[in-house]
Amino acid sequence: MKRVFLLAAFSLVAFLGKAQDSTSLKQNFDVDDSSGVGGDHFPPGWTVYHVIDGGQVWKHYTEYGQSNTPCVEFNGYQGGADHINDAWMLAPKLNLTAYSSVYLNFSAVYLYVGDSLHCKVSTNYSGTGSPAASGVTWTEPTHTGIMLTDSNNVSNLRNFQVNLTPFISAHTYVGFEYTSSDSTGSRWTLDSVVTSGTINEHAGVNNVTKENLSLNVIGMSTTSQIKMSFTVAAGNYTINIFDMQGRKVNDILLAARDGFQVLTISNLNLQAGMYVISMSDDKSYGVVKTMVE
Repeated sequence: MKRVFLLAAFSLVAFLGKAQDSTSLKQNFDVDDSSGVGGDHFPPGWTVYHVIDGGQVWKHYTEYGQSNTPCVEFNGYQGGADHINDAWMLAPKLNLTAYSSVYLNFSAVYLYVGDSLHCKVSTNYSGTGSPAASGVTWTEPTHTGIMLTDSNNVSNLRNFQVNLTPFISAHTYVGFEYTSSDSTGSRWTLDSVVTSGTINEHAGVNNVTKENLSLNVIGMSTTSQIKMSFTVAAGNYTINIFDMQGRKVNDILLAARDGFQVLTISNLNLQAGMYVISMSDDKSYGVVKTMVE
């Protein structure tokens, strides 16, 4: 994520923001990450955790996915026997506050006899450790599609959609949970995990009870510079810039003085198009759109 430098008509103190959060998923598992996770290879940011470890692992395959492309699978049957497993595959943390509505789409196929694959969502998982830890809450939203169908055809992947809108937060996790017993062990193939949604007019802000901040863009925004004005109380503010796909392309921590201010955000590396700028602290927020030319 590109960091920005601040120039203003007065002295401002700016701090670089934290590393960029993911605001969307577009994972087809075509990349075989050589670092390896949980006994096999996965894209960066994806992790696995075994609540119950029966000795099997989530595996990356170079085929069996959509149109016989790479995918990931879990199979609780191995060595002529079924094994007890509770194995999670967790997507990177999502910041969904730029959306007014957002959906998770994925493709999967079920083979043999056993439990359904579970797609669950949490807004209080820490991102590390057991997803079954005390106090962690996971919800399994209703999804479109028939999840539990023994097709016995590995190429017959079905498409599913889950509504993530009730889980919009800056700290949303999606987990795919596989379970098997000592008498049933299905095989699940997973591919093409993608989010889609509509950008919120109040992008980046998930508490609409905050006081309103009036933001204005001054002049023409360019691919390298945006100039804006606002009136705020003295304090520390976060400024985020989102593109229209909901991706956060810049973030800034700003120590602002009290009153009217003019701020120039420079050294940007934007593409031409519409962007949403949000500014907030724990008491107030503001949002403005700008066309970059």
